[in-house]
Amino acid sequence: MANTRTRSKKVAATLSGAAVAAVAVTLTAAPTASAQGAVPAAPTITATADGTDVTISLDDPNSGIEHALTGCSAVLIDPVKAVPLLPSLVAGEFPPLDQIDPAILAWGPGLPPTSALDRTQTYVATGIPAGVHLAVGVCVNTLAPGDPGVAFTPVFVGGPLEIGSSVLDAGSSVIGLGTG
Repeated sequence: MANTRTRSKKVAATLSGAAVAAVAVTLTAAPTASAQGAVPAAPTITATADGTDVTISLDDPNSGIEHALTGCSAVLIDPVKAVPLLPSLVAGEFPPLDQIDPAILAWGPGLPPTSALDRTQTYVATGIPAGVHLAVGVCVNTLAPGDPGVAFTPVFVGGPLEIGSSVLDAGSSVIGLGTG
């Protein structure tokens, strides 16, 4: 009987050793296509202005193990300075960061980005110059950095803007046109 227990313990130790080895082999094996980086979905982004302060709310829809390394952040772009970037944004693309002139940023990128632990962020940018800006949300999976999810929304910042003979009241969400 004692010999049977000893043999059972040896079998159990061998099986547990084999299980540990199998897990180690699985973790060090080449990643499958799905583990190489899922393309992230675009975030949901809203922006409101109160005077020269802009609040940007960002909801990251990416979840699951395939998006454990996906994070989203926001920037506020001055579209007048970003004319070359606008066609890419409208197409849902975001050019590589090294190709973007930092002068187009009125604010950002917002820190901290979203993470697997917290898929929502709210950012407050203060002292933004009056004008029409674009709040842009970008989600990037670090395993697939060349394929970000991009969303944007316009935001009207500040007081009245003189446009020819018209005045555009660029408050939080009210646009009033009059003659000036």
